[in-house]
Amino acid sequence: IEKLNTNATLQIGIALGMLYNLNEDSEDHTIIQKLAGILFTLLAVVCMVASVYIIFIGSNLAQISILALLKGSTSRQIQMVDERLDERMTELRLVYIVSLLAMLAAICIGIAKTTDWSHWNQSVNTLLVIGVFSYGIKHMLNTFNKDDILQESIEKENNMQGLDLRRLRFRSFKAKD
Repeated sequence: IEKLNTNATLQIGIALGMLYNLNEDSEDHTIIQKLAGILFTLLAVVCMVASVYIIFIGSNLAQISILALLKGSTSRQIQMVDERLDERMTELRLVYIVSLLAMLAAICIGIAKTTDWSHWNQSVNTLLVIGVFSYGIKHMLNTFNKDDILQESIEKENNMQGLDLRRLRFRSFKAKD
């Protein structure tokens, strides 16, 4: 949770920087440049709002998990809280991916918007940067999907063997059943 909160804080700073520099590009001449500016702003705001959401919910989940361990009187109560935390962490990871995608897309649009397309070397450099960012986004999404598949297969295998990971997590917890 803390790592997500730290990354979300960094993303807020990046989004603020993008929005701050938006006023310097006020010389939008064509309708395409104006639309790119609007999309850039929208994506930067999505990145910022998603990051604030991650920080707020993540901090709340951290407090809930500590309280559950301190106040839970049975292992079942702690297991129920743990299950709910797992659900919310999946949600937070998804919001984090949305935030990253919005940030990367805004960066690509910002780069494309400021490129002088009449100069071939700037055009090629811009296309290379956008290509590398696009590949990074694709790789990130594939990795995210593989992590979900890996987690599901581990849980499925453990369930077939009769292992309950949640009970193993709290094995050392001395609670009344």
